[in-house]
Amino acid sequence: EASAQLLRDGKLKSLDALRGQVPADGCAVKPIPLSHQKLTAPDLCDRLRQSTLAVGSYYKCPDCGEWHFNSSAGFVVAEGGVISTCCHVVQTEDEGVKESYLVAADDAGRVFPVQSVLAADSDADTCLVQIDAPGLKPLPLRAGVRAGERVYCLSHPGGYFFMFTQGLVARVNRKRNEVLDEHGHTNGLLTRPILFLNVTSEFAPGSSGAPVVDEAGNVIAQVASI
Repeated sequence: EASAQLLRDGKLKSLDALRGQVPADGCAVKPIPLSHQKLTAPDLCDRLRQSTLAVGSYYKCPDCGEWHFNSSAGFVVAEGGVISTCCHVVQTEDEGVKESYLVAADDAGRVFPVQSVLAADSDADTCLVQIDAPGLKPLPLRAGVRAGERVYCLSHPGGYFFMFTQGLVARVNRKRNEVLDEHGHTNGLLTRPILFLNVTSEFAPGSSGAPVVDEAGNVIAQVASI
């Protein structure tokens, strides 16, 4: 309903227009300081709910003619409404859908239009997008994660919004993926080596772009594939 009102008000930006901004060169982002205080699991879940969004397409269904929301995830990385999600959340295209828009919603049900793509790296399947949402709380970003660390994930698998899971970092590795074109096809070329984590915290379709964090709430990875 909130997305429908934004559409009537002319405030939504089409996914086609946003796809045209990929690749984007980049933007200056000032990360917040690392958190060093370990939280209990319930407190950590509450903390992640302040910074995790449902990010996805509001689209007109070609089958039933009704409007639906196809949710993935994202999280706040900087003040001023800078959100991280997966590049494929922006780039994936359903040929049957003729009208679609990208929106983000917080745990209070507030819906924000995605206004622009600030930075995008299709090889690493990550991008930063801009929403008009002052006051959202960013999550700190941390490098140097090791196998065996306990991790947590807050995501929206299969439309079950804000599901909280825990696990371990099972593996840290770098690998090359197949390069995909704008239609999702490969031509046999490989990407540069990309850092990947394998984790045992559970997620599913709909979790793309969700934060994977350590016990202090520092983001150490972003859900990209299953």
